[in-house]
Amino acid sequence: MPPDLAAALDTNPDAVKAFEALDRTGRYLTTLPSGHGRVRRCPGADPAPLI
Repeated sequence: MPPDLAAALDTNPDAVKAFEALDRTGRYLTTLPSGHGRVRRCPGADPAPLI
């Protein structure tokens, strides 16, 4: 568990309840480094029509 998540859970009982309510996949996804989800942006691509 990342230190910043552990610190947040130590100070916020509601966050502990929410974290404990997550299934195995949800917990895994919250502890992944954020860099794993990066996608290369294509030049000229406009994501606005997708939203």
